[in-house]
Amino acid sequence: MDARKETISPRQLKILKMDTLHLNQYLNEAMLENPVIELEENLTGYTDEDMRARKAEWLESNDFEEGLGYFDKEMELPALEQPDYAMLNVGSDETLEQHLTKQIGVLQLPERVRSAAIYLAGCLDENGYLLAQAQDLAKEGYCESEFEEALSVLQNLEPLGVGATSLKECLCLQLDEDDQTARRLLDEIDLTGSADVHQLAEQFGQSEQQIEQAMLRIRQLNPKPGSQYSSHDRSSYILPDVMMIKFVNEYYVALSDFSLPQIRISEDYRNLLARSRGEEHREEREYLEDKIADAQLLEQEVTLRGNLLVEVTKELIKLQEPFFRFGPRYMKLLPIQELAEAVHLPVELVSAVLKHKYLQSPFGVYPMKFFVAREHQPQQEGMEAIRTQLSAIVRTEQPDEPYTDEQLAQLLAQDGIFATEELVERLREELNIPDSEHRIFYDPHQACCEEEDSCGCEDEHCSCGHDHCGCEDEHCSCGHDHC
Repeated sequence: MDARKETISPRQLKILKMDTLHLNQYLNEAMLENPVIELEENLTGYTDEDMRARKAEWLESNDFEEGLGYFDKEMELPALEQPDYAMLNVGSDETLEQHLTKQIGVLQLPERVRSAAIYLAGCLDENGYLLAQAQDLAKEGYCESEFEEALSVLQNLEPLGVGATSLKECLCLQLDEDDQTARRLLDEIDLTGSADVHQLAEQFGQSEQQIEQAMLRIRQLNPKPGSQYSSHDRSSYILPDVMMIKFVNEYYVALSDFSLPQIRISEDYRNLLARSRGEEHREEREYLEDKIADAQLLEQEVTLRGNLLVEVTKELIKLQEPFFRFGPRYMKLLPIQELAEAVHLPVELVSAVLKHKYLQSPFGVYPMKFFVAREHQPQQEGMEAIRTQLSAIVRTEQPDEPYTDEQLAQLLAQDGIFATEELVERLREELNIPDSEHRIFYDPHQACCEEEDSCGCEDEHCSCGHDHCGCEDEHCSCGHDHC
C-alpha cells in the first residue's frame, strides 16, 4: 500500500523531531512570543513573574492601538520594569542551541530568516561547528539566499565562532574585521605546525613583532566555541517520551506527556477580538486573528506529533514482538522501511518521529532508533556488522583486562551501534567468544577454529582473518589442516 500523503510544514517537522523535554521548552518559548497562548502548567526555569514581565515588555515593543495588552488580573502593566534578559536563566543548564535560539528570538528578522536561523542552531555539533548545508535547508523549503542570510545571523551570535565548517573559518569569525594581519596569517600558516616568523614578516612587509602579536591573538581564540555549553548528556537522566505497559498478552502504549503543558487560547484575547469591530480596529483585529490562528495550528501540530508517536510505537511493538515478550536476546534489527510501510508513512517522516525519542518498556528505557536498522541496511547485514565490530573490539582488548558485555555494549555505542548487553552476550556466544572471566589471555583467533571444520574448509578466508589454505600458516593456533 502506498504511503499516506502527509503535508508537513518545516515547523511541524521540527516538532516531530523534538523529545518531550525540548518540546516543553519550545512551548514555553512560543507562549512568550505569542501573547494569546496560555499553558496550563509551567515547568521551565521561568517563574510566573518572569513570564508576565516578558510578555509585558514584548507588548510594549509593538506599536498597536491603546487597549491591546496582556491581560492578567494580578498585574499592573505600568508598574512593571523592563526585564533583564541576560539574567532570566542564570545558573541554568543551558545548551548551545538554547543559548543561540534565545538570541535569535530578540532580533528583528524576517520570519523565514528567523526560522531558518533557529533550524541551523539545531544543526551544530557539540563544539559549535555547522553540520547542515544549503541543500539540507532546501529540503525544508528554504532558498539559498535564506540559507546564507540565516547563516550570517548565526555566525554573528555569541559565542563567536559558531556556525563555521572548518577550524580556520571558526577562528576567522572570532577576529576583528580590521585585523587583516591575523586574517592573512590564517590563510598562510599551518595551524597544526610551526610557522617561520621571519619569512612571514618579509612576505607581509611587517616586523617580526607584528607577526608574533598577530599569532598570539590567533592562539587566544577558541577552536571549540560550543564546548562551554551543556550537551544535556542523556545518560545522566532520561525522560521517556512514550511508555509501553504490558497486561498479560496485551500491550498499552501511552505518551509520557505528563510534563507537557496544555495549550489554551486566552479568553481575554478572544473577548478583545470580539470587541475589535469597525475600521478603526482593523489592525488590532488582523493581528489577533493571526496570533490566534498560529496558536491553534501549534496545538494541532503538537497533537499530530503525539498521535504519530503512539501509532509508530504500536506498530514497532508488533514488529518487535519477540523482544517485548521474551526479552532483549530475541530482538531483531528491523529495517526502517518495513516499519514505514506498516504505518503507511514515508521513511523520512518515520525517522523524524523516532529521532531523539525514548521508549519505556518492561525491560528498561531504550532509544527508539535502537529497534530499527539504518535506511537501506538489510537485517542480516546489520547483525553481521555488529558481529564484525564485536570481534574487532575483542581482538584489540588488553589480554589481562578483557571487556565485560556491558563495556562491549558501551564501546559499540561509541561507534554508533546500539546493542543491549543481552544482545552482545548472544552474539558473543555465536562467535564462540568466552565471557570476560574466561577470556583472560584468550586468543581471539582461536574462536573460529575451536571445532575442526568451523571454518567451513571451503572458504579460503575464515572470519578470523587467517589464510587457512596455507596449511602451515604460522599464525593459526588450532593446528588443523584446513585444506
